[in-house]
Amino acid sequence: MKIWKLGVDTGKRDDSQQYQLVNRDKMFLSDFERKIYMAEKQNGMLDDLQVHVIHGRKESDMTYLWNGSGLYLVSERAKNSLESMLAESVEFIPVKNEKKLYLLNILCVADALDLNNIIATYNGGAITYIRKFSLIKEKIPKAPIFKVICEGSIYTDAAFVTEAFKENVDGNGLMGFRFEEVGDF
Repeated sequence: MKIWKLGVDTGKRDDSQQYQLVNRDKMFLSDFERKIYMAEKQNGMLDDLQVHVIHGRKESDMTYLWNGSGLYLVSERAKNSLESMLAESVEFIPVKNEKKLYLLNILCVADALDLNNIIATYNGGAITYIRKFSLIKEKIPKAPIFKVICEGSIYTDAAFVTEAFKENVDGNGLMGFRFEEVGDF
């Protein structure tokens, strides 16, 4: 089974639309980040998220929500294509915008990171960024999309998907998804 690191294909000139939360109040952002990085269903706690385009003109089925860490927005078309496959692994949180977009809240988190075989940047002995990932085969979840634990916390800069997820995206012609192979497990 192949595992892929999920990313956003922003195009050759970074011309894909990218979004940001409209409310940039420090307390709001702190509360938002606390909630969204818990990997728990928000069940309406994030119902009033308003986003706007901050960069690019080209629309796609997946893009970034820029707030500093790996959060993805997907189109209604992507949601409809992936929803049945991801029912237990994610929560699609609707955001307010002129078009229908959903924040992809990834709920599945695995302690599958092989810290002995990653290539990372460190600051004060702590991992700040992972450039090359390595996973422990026995700890990879059956879920089609997941995040990993790094040094006791959810590593928010990356999400991982299975080959079945990638095939669904490719088979439905969804645009804006980028896949970097992590390994065959």
